[in-house]
Amino acid sequence: MSNSNTVLSYVSTENILRDSDELILFISRTGTIVLINDRGSEILGCPADEITGKNWFNDFIPDSYRDQAADEFRDNLNEPVKSVFQQDYPVLSGQGIDKPVSWHNRIITDEDGILMCVLVSGHVNDE
Repeated sequence: MSNSNTVLSYVSTENILRDSDELILFISRTGTIVLINDRGSEILGCPADEITGKNWFNDFIPDSYRDQAADEFRDNLNEPVKSVFQQDYPVLSGQGIDKPVSWHNRIITDEDGILMCVLVSGHVNDE
């Protein structure tokens, strides 16, 4: 067994998502939130079960950034060789305050190369 397999046998994805300081979510091609971690729920100010199923861009991105962020997201999904892309836009916190975030997006595909979802992570400066 390789070292990475040994490490992964002791650490579950659930623990990684739960313990991360990053806001982490899985978003569908259309922007629907499939999964969000505890830190994301905390930042957005509502429980995960009230967040999943909502549209990331329509419900959690400030109006002044919404269209640009959504268009840029969709454009990157249509790039045939692009699997990772960056974005910079704020998120609406639970207190209704825009918090700037630098986002790291990774396209997740199945074995046939069909897009399943996008893993999105970002660090929110809480200062």
